[in-house]
Amino acid sequence: GGAGATSKGVSPVLFSKQNYTFPLISDDKDSIPDRYLKMTKGNRKKAKAAFEATLKWRQENSVDTILSQPYPNLLLFRALVPHGFLGRDPYGNVIFTLRCGYLDFDLMKKHSVSHNQLVMHYVYVLEYLWNILEPSPDAVMTFVLDLSGVSLNKIRRSVGFIKQFCATIDQHYPQRSHKTLIINVPKWFGMIWRAISPLLRDSTRQMIELYTNDKQQTEALQTYLGDNIPQDMMKGTPPSKLLFSSMQAEFEEFSRARTKEAGGKLLDIKFA
Repeated sequence: GGAGATSKGVSPVLFSKQNYTFPLISDDKDSIPDRYLKMTKGNRKKAKAAFEATLKWRQENSVDTILSQPYPNLLLFRALVPHGFLGRDPYGNVIFTLRCGYLDFDLMKKHSVSHNQLVMHYVYVLEYLWNILEPSPDAVMTFVLDLSGVSLNKIRRSVGFIKQFCATIDQHYPQRSHKTLIINVPKWFGMIWRAISPLLRDSTRQMIELYTNDKQQTEALQTYLGDNIPQDMMKGTPPSKLLFSSMQAEFEEFSRARTKEAGGKLLDIKFA
């Protein structure tokens, strides 16, 4: 627990508070971060309410100290669904990919992982991104959601996770997207998109581009990702479970160190 972690030399908060996903000290007269004002198109009342909701959510989920806690399930989450940092795009923004078509439902059931736990893993990843990799309050990312391997049955089984994931990112990490690419989109995905897109703000939807596996997709990936494109993603084939970037390796090393400092160890997961 937290007390045990502290007694073994792990500070409860390892990072400067100014670096959290919103600046706690803001030039704004109501201390509303700029990203929340942009999200609400300058509507101060809505921005203040949205920001206060984020502060409440962070407190309820202990998000401010999440990075200083031991994280023994790191490898389990990587095994559950291929995801991670790919590097930087040609504009210097961090690229993150999630390949939800390969979510391992059997492994999820075996370890009793809930949709909420899966979403909170991505919160952990984002906290690392916006505190360690990119602490600037106006930094943005390129997000690649790869739908290769997705079937209607898988969508039905994971729709709870998808909705919660979209809502969490949209509400608590606003204006963080440089571009979101949804790639290898199956032809029937239109009806799913019509169900999901109303959950997103207009400003979020404007950052999203959808591609089927064709020449346009290849050109978009080359434009937005540069040299950081895994070949299996280009082909829409199952991904390797091995690490695919030094940036992801550094993230995992950071997480291992926090767990080791607390006297814990990672759950051992064998990768095929």
